[in-house]
Amino acid sequence: DFKSDLYSKKFKKNFHIVWCAGLAKSGTTLIEDILRELPAVQANNSFFRIYDNSNLDHIHGISNEMFNKFPKDKLSFLKTHTHYEERYINIAKKYNSKIIISFRDIRDVMFSRYNHIISDKNDHLHKKIKDLDIKEGFIESVKEEISYTYQWMIGWQNYSKNNNNCLILWYEEFIKDSKAYIKKIIDYLEFDNSYTDKIYLKIDSNIKLLKERTLKENLSLFERRTFNKGKSGEWRKVLDEETMEKFYSILPGDISKVEYKK
Repeated sequence: DFKSDLYSKKFKKNFHIVWCAGLAKSGTTLIEDILRELPAVQANNSFFRIYDNSNLDHIHGISNEMFNKFPKDKLSFLKTHTHYEERYINIAKKYNSKIIISFRDIRDVMFSRYNHIISDKNDHLHKKIKDLDIKEGFIESVKEEISYTYQWMIGWQNYSKNNNNCLILWYEEFIKDSKAYIKKIIDYLEFDNSYTDKIYLKIDSNIKLLKERTLKENLSLFERRTFNKGKSGEWRKVLDEETMEKFYSILPGDISKVEYKK
């Protein structure tokens, strides 16, 4: 952080904040890892930044007080799971932030969440679904979050259709071509392309390390990092047609609006 903080002064850019608003279970920790390799400091996890989250209107929201505390002459980045609200966009624009939005097919998001709940004894739903078979447990785990997750995706998609001041990323793009995914971020943030190869090698090494551990071991680390298998459509191998019909019946809208399209 000290080196990144010092080095970031040398970059004269027309922005000083990178804000990633990512859907939970859509690879937002991956984006954090990529940004951490740039001369930028994570605003909510460093002694070199003041992080003021005392005046939020939502647990995943942002505020003027939060962005105002970040230094104007150095780069900072922040990852949240913030849903779309015009007031949040106004805050980001006020501080001339670069916005990154992270998506993933909603079926993979919900299946990843189910696996997380089963593995994490501290999750409030763990006791409720741990003894259920996987199909019944999946549906129970979905009921609580599906409406919020669906509206989260629709809100940001509608905004991005009419505004080009944000970078839209799908986790499936990383699975398909991780280097191209990283390059999108590097280009959007106006850094030299030499960062792409360097970050690609570092991220690849991190993923291999997480694969060697069990999910339980990853959850026990200081940074509670989970690891998705990294395959698109993993739910298809486990959940049958009847289970997915139940899933679609509680989905607030059309699946075509929240699925990844190649």
